[in-house]
Amino acid sequence: MCSHYPVRIESNYNTVKIYVVKKTKKIFKRFYRVSSDRSIKSGGAGFGLAITQEIVQAHQGSLTLFPGCVA
Repeated sequence: MCSHYPVRIESNYNTVKIYVVKKTKKIFKRFYRVSSDRSIKSGGAGFGLAITQEIVQAHQGSLTLFPGCVA
């Protein structure tokens, strides 16, 4: 079982696939953080995937999230 939130990203032309341990509908929302124990001291405002999704969609691409452990 995975104890972290490892990520694997695959891209192929206009498609980006993100593999994470835990799938959530909120992950592409601004200010959302996967781990609730993160603070301002550890960094991250929760904009990363929201902005990434907007950029990919602006270029007629898709960004998809898949649950599962990453080896």
